[in-house]
Amino acid sequence: MKKILCLLIMSVMILGVGIVSAESGVDFVYPLGGEYISEDFVIDWYNNESITELTLQHLEGGDCDVITGWEDLVTMDGSVPTEYSWDISGVNDGQHCLRLRFGEEDYAETGPFAIDTTAPNITFDNTPYFVIKNSSIIIDATLVDGNLVKNYTINFGDTSAVVNADVNSAIGFVNQSHTYNTSGQYTVTITARDNTGNSAVSTKIVTVNDAEPDWVIELSASSMNMFSIPLIPESIDIEDVLDESISDNAEKIWSYQEGAWKYNTPTSSGWSTTTSRLQEIVPGYGYIIFMEEDAVVYGSGKELGADVPPEVTLTTGWNLIGHYGLDEVNVNADNAFESLELGENDYWYNLLAVNNDGDFEIMSQLQPTEAYWLSIKSINLEEDELRYFTYFPSQGCY
Repeated sequence: MKKILCLLIMSVMILGVGIVSAESGVDFVYPLGGEYISEDFVIDWYNNESITELTLQHLEGGDCDVITGWEDLVTMDGSVPTEYSWDISGVNDGQHCLRLRFGEEDYAETGPFAIDTTAPNITFDNTPYFVIKNSSIIIDATLVDGNLVKNYTINFGDTSAVVNADVNSAIGFVNQSHTYNTSGQYTVTITARDNTGNSAVSTKIVTVNDAEPDWVIELSASSMNMFSIPLIPESIDIEDVLDESISDNAEKIWSYQEGAWKYNTPTSSGWSTTTSRLQEIVPGYGYIIFMEEDAVVYGSGKELGADVPPEVTLTTGWNLIGHYGLDEVNVNADNAFESLELGENDYWYNLLAVNNDGDFEIMSQLQPTEAYWLSIKSINLEEDELRYFTYFPSQGCY
């Protein structure tokens, strides 16, 4: 009898525990308030009352108690499913609420929870980057996310360790110093992650030189760039003068030489090597380049003089030219064009620059690294024969 009584008591206890732990009614399992979601997911709930024709509704915003603004996601017609696969590709980032409803009665509600499918935005500041070997450089960047930037990593592109840093803020700032011990070009890679798992990657080229360059030419993605190189580089091949930091971000480069346009378009491996394309960047000629991102051309070259007299060929009509040398910041055009030997009674020239508004301005002086339009015309307007002129720096100017 005692044994039977003990078994009865245990059965009641077990039954009682079962009754207490059993889920009853209708309620959400996932998502719950405070969740952060970055991709399509399954909304999960239990329906132990087997209520049919429940309607799953969604509200954009963080106030789950509002009456209006709810939209139907699905109505369970005559069935009692307990999950719904939600495609959130068209759902805005931000706070959201869900509820289950039968007619005018609310059975369950959850939220607010956050949907965030957008990766952080990474903006490099104070770029492009250039540094002398063994000198410290500061890599600056701004990280922005609609919810929270959790952390970032920065890889300097050399053998140094990857830097990891926490942010835990909607806006974060990268301000990291680094020293490169070998000249060359390095790709700095920043990877930023938000608290829902979205990540973004952005890169910039750092050019490391053994010494200060002779010229620095800034190229803008927001406008047409007209430039020239003022000295003779070690190699005039376009691949050497305009390296991958330029070709990777360029749309096309043009030059107008001896009455004809020449151009080159970058490929996946650098500049096009087709022989008919522009293959050399030569002092004395000017160039027009369009960029998809801001960049800088760094270069060094031989000083000009009698031992290496550079020269290019100009013609009557329009020429796109550049200035030779670095010795004088503003060189008088009459002196710069002495080598053309135009002759006072035969030809005249007009020197034009393009301003920020895209309009022509008449110029009387030239500056290094700038490009200009030079028009050479016959004083005898009836004479239209093509004549060639040799353009090189005169001894008196350098």
